[in-house]
Order: sequence, then C-alpha cells, then structure tokens
Amino acid sequence: MLRRIAIAVTTILLPASAARCQTTDAAYSPQAMIEQMMEYAAESDNGSDADIENTLINSEYLLINAMQPIDINTENQSQLMQVPSMSEIQANRIHEYRSQYGNIGSVAELKTILNTNDDMIKLMQPFITADTTGQRHNASIRELMRSGQHSISTNMKTVLEKQKGYQPDSSGQRYYQGSPASCCIRYRYMAGNRIAMGITMEKDAGESIGFGKQKYGFDFNSGYIRIDNPGRINRLIIGDMKASFGQGLMLGGGLCMGKAASGMLMTPSGNFIREYGSTNESNFVRGAGASARFGNTSITAFAGANLADASCDSKTTFHSIKTDGMHRTNTELMRKDNIRENRAGIIVSHTTHDFRIGAAAHYIEFDKTLTPGSEIRNACMRPMRKALEASVSYQYQGDKISAYGETAMDGARHLATINSIDIDPASGIRISLMHRRYSKQYQALKASSYTQGPRVANEEGIYAGLMLRLNDKISANAWADIYRMPWLGYRINEPTAGHECATSANFLISKTASLQIRCKAKSRQTSDSGRISSGYIKATLSYSPAPGTRLSTAAQWSRYRSSQGTERGYLVHQNAQYTSRNGAISAAARLAIFSAPYNARIYSYENDVSLMMAAPGYFYTGIRYYLMLGTCILRNVRLQARISQWRYSNRSQISSGRQMIDSNHKTELSIYAQYKF
Repeated sequence: MLRRIAIAVTTILLPASAARCQTTDAAYSPQAMIEQMMEYAAESDNGSDADIENTLINSEYLLINAMQPIDINTENQSQLMQVPSMSEIQANRIHEYRSQYGNIGSVAELKTILNTNDDMIKLMQPFITADTTGQRHNASIRELMRSGQHSISTNMKTVLEKQKGYQPDSSGQRYYQGSPASCCIRYRYMAGNRIAMGITMEKDAGESIGFGKQKYGFDFNSGYIRIDNPGRINRLIIGDMKASFGQGLMLGGGLCMGKAASGMLMTPSGNFIREYGSTNESNFVRGAGASARFGNTSITAFAGANLADASCDSKTTFHSIKTDGMHRTNTELMRKDNIRENRAGIIVSHTTHDFRIGAAAHYIEFDKTLTPGSEIRNACMRPMRKALEASVSYQYQGDKISAYGETAMDGARHLATINSIDIDPASGIRISLMHRRYSKQYQALKASSYTQGPRVANEEGIYAGLMLRLNDKISANAWADIYRMPWLGYRINEPTAGHECATSANFLISKTASLQIRCKAKSRQTSDSGRISSGYIKATLSYSPAPGTRLSTAAQWSRYRSSQGTERGYLVHQNAQYTSRNGAISAAARLAIFSAPYNARIYSYENDVSLMMAAPGYFYTGIRYYLMLGTCILRNVRLQARISQWRYSNRSQISSGRQMIDSNHKTELSIYAQYKF
C-alpha cells in the first residue's frame, strides 16, 4: 500500500524548527503535529497512498510557516489563512481589530480577539508573530528583494544492498533504467512573507536522468513565483499552485489536519491559492492565479494546463490517472504525460464578523475521454471528458458554537455535502459533530475531504469528537466515526457499513516528563476476509533530561481479526534526540524490537534528514535502528546524514519481485545538504 513513504517534502531543517519551538508546548510543536499526522495517515487502509501524499504536502507547509512565521499585523488576509486552524472569519476579525485599535501587541491577545480557547492559540503559536513596527509589511517589493534569502538544497536516499530490479539479466539488461538512489534539488528564495520563488527537480529510485523521448533532465521539474500585495492584488502566483475551497469536496488542498491532529475536526481547509513546491507529481495546477479583496469580499481566480500520466485504452480514451510518479521502466515511461488536463476556477467569499459564505466554480477538461474500468464497482462512474463543477460553503463562528460545511455538485449534477459543528460548553471542553453524505455517482476528480474510502463518493457517515482538558497536566481526546457505503467498493462486493474510533490521554508528569496513552479500533467489511476488525494500544513516555535533549520510550500492541483468525503484533522502541541551543548540531537515534504479521503491521513515525520523512510499517520479526547526525558549517551550510537498517530473524529474503533483496537485512542511507546565501 505504501510504496513511497520517503518523499521530499521541505527545504526547512527539522532540527531548526524544533529549536525554534522550544518555548511552546511540546504537544503543539510542528514536529509533534507532523508525527501524529504521519502515523494516522500511514495507518489508513483506503487502498491508496492519497492520505500519505496529502499529509506530506501539508507537512511541508507546516515547517515552512514555522520557520517563516506570519505577522498577525499584516494587511494580507491570505497570509493569515495559511496558519493552521486559522479560519477566514478569524482572519477577518484580526483585520477588524487592527483597523479599530491598531497593531496587536502580542500573540497572547489573540485569545480575546478571536474568542477561542487556549488549545487553538497553542496550535497557531509556532506559526505566527507580532511585529508592531509595521516595517515588514510597509517595505516595498524592491526593498524586500534586496533583503531576501536564497537557499539551494539537495538530498539523496538509496538502498545499499542490491535489489533484483537493478541487477543485469542474462542479456545484460536491467529492469529499472536508472540508479537505486532517489534525488531532489531545490532552489528557494524568500523575501519576508511577501515574495517566494522556487524550483524543484526530482527523480525517484530507478528513474534515469537524461534527455530524449519523454526525458527532460530530471524526471520531475516544477517551479513557482508568489508575490503578496503587488498593488491592489492580494496574492499573485505564476507557476505551480494548489487551490482550496471549503471542505475540499470539489477542490482539496488546504491545511486542514482532521482527526489526526487532535482528536477533533479542525477548521475548514479555506478558500485560497498557495504555491506548490512538493515532489508529488499530480494534483496541482500549472498556470497562474490571483486573489483580490474588496472590503469583506474576496475573489480568487486561477487557470492552467498540465500533462498527467495515464493508462490509455486508445488515442482517444484512458481509464485511469497514474499518480505515483514512477517512471522507472519502459512501460511506466509509456504512461508518462499521456493526457493533457486544462483547469480553471473562480472562488468568491464574503465574510462578516461571525459569518462567511462562499461559492466556487471549477472547470476541468481532458484531451481524451476518461472511461471507467469494467469492474462492477465502477458502474456508478461515468465517462468524462470535461465537466463544470460548482460548490457553496459556509461558516459561522460564535462565542460557544462554530458551524461550517460545504455542498458541491459535479458535472452531472450529483451532490456531495459535509456539515460540522463545534461546541464549547465550558472551559477545556470541546464537542465536535460532523455529518457527510456523498452520492455514489459523485465524481469530482480533484476533491480531497474527509472519507473512509479511496474517493469522495459512495459514503454516508457521522463523526463525533470530544476534547477534554481537565487541568494543566491532564487532557484527553476521543472520536468515533460510523459510516456506510451504499454501493460496491475496493475489495467490497456488496453495500457495507463500518466504524472507527480512537482515544488518547496525555499526562504531564513534570516539566520535563510526559506520558501519552493512545488506542484505536476499526471494523469494516471485505469480500475475501469477511468482517475485519483491527486496532492497537500505544504508550509513549517522553523525558527531557537537559535542554535540547529528548528521550522517548514507546510500546505498541496491534491486533487484526478476520474470518481466518486473530493475528497480533508488538513494537518497542527507544528514541533519543539532541539539538544544540543554536541549532548547529543535531542528532537522533532509534533502537526498535518488533514482531508482527503483515496484517497486524505497526506504523511509526521516524526522524529523517530534512528533505525526507518516513512512517514505515513494522512487520515480521526483527530489530530496526537508525542514527542521524547534522551540523552547520560556516553558519550558512547545513549537512545531515542518516543510516538505518532492518534486520530480520525470520526472513532470508526481503520484499519480492523487482524490489527483492537476497539477504535478511536492508540498509538505507540518506544525505542532505543546504547552502543559504
């Protein structure tokens, strides 16, 4: 399921981010948020890599915003909406407050201005700052360009053992055309928060670098220019971008972190465009977009065209869009850039002090006709060459109650709707309720919203979440999701229903020690294994014996039950991290012992070099360890290296097919370098 866990996601150093956030609650640091997001996304069993990909892309923006915090005294509301958990209504309230009373003196004032709880402020705190001088947003674009910072970064990751696909066969030919190393080079330019430029060049393991038919140097090339406040325009982007609207039923791509972040639904994903610098090779717009604000009304428009990978049935039809970005073999290269998609959209949003309403239209057109596969589960999908989709969204944010939702219509007038309400009955308590209903015929290819299935379609469900903070030392989160699918799905040959629930308790033992206990359970129906139930319980003890040092011990037990019987697994690991006060030296290490069958595999987030992120699945029986070291040279050069190894006691071969290694161990080496000037 998870073919590409390690994907380049950011050019900002993880150790530097951790060093900056030492003054905030550790549970709300960018690293802690990403760790939970990655683990929950990796545990998803939707049958695709979409959750991992979206989480990796969102992680990039979390880290960039942590290193380039948004000034809450900015005039640009588009920037404020990039802050995690910041809604458009809250951004408008900040603007109204500044218009009446002047600059905000400190981040602490936001609790009163936004009328929100401490937890929401803590979520925002690593990503915002308060500049009372006004110098940053009063500077001209020419002045900002002179003071901007450039950076060039590169990373490489490779498996040291020989894999079957890279070894010559009897005729001297190799199955994979390129080297086993993945590589990414990025150039970034930042001038405050107002100007950003970037170029990304990347190749995956097995892909070759060269020129010729369907080869243009690196396998994937991307770039963008973003300018905020260029005259009367709020934001201008040229190049690659992501567009987001409402809850993502038509256009997904916001920073909403969902149930993974805190056990409750987060704020809506927002109505905006943002630059795209990820190495994910699909689901972005390549063109131009702009946002403008007229009083309380904002208008965003974008248009572009892009080539996409596809498996084509003929010169005029294709049956699926290939999103894994792999071009290692002749067969995979034949699918590269087989279709052209043209996209355009417009988003209009009006905001008052407590209420926001928005409407959007999205047009998508292919140069070939999408014809769904012949499987019976695809019977509700329709052939499509072009479609005009529409959506409306709303949000109300009162003193104790917040409500928001979206209803979207695809090109064939099938509907999808999602509606949520958050209630704060007392200090330290939040209740979240959400209902969703997606028609089985709903077909919006760029949607990305809350779902238990691989697509935003064929689903109805109710979600309930509870966040409880008893005091400064004890807090708990819990949520449950009950859903049904009225039509057939992946590995499901009949209508079905299921449920998923999770809970976590957090205990602050002392200023330097904490304990978290987390458990999760899920039940669903499949055609081959009947009713499947799975779950885990995990306990993590963290301790900081000295500033910049963190030790954590974790134990996790998993269970998988089907008509074939019950399988169980466990994982125990010890982590150690160190970051010097100035961030110049960093180190991280892990030793893990595990035993689990594949069905009861356990996912666990791991530290990696700055252009990599991983949450691998632990299964079979063995040990795993890694060591990562980082250092600064001459203040503007950063180097990192990580070596990790799987060592199994019950396997003589690892993986299968072209990935097979004829050994009981697998060693990976990651290297990262960054130069700032």
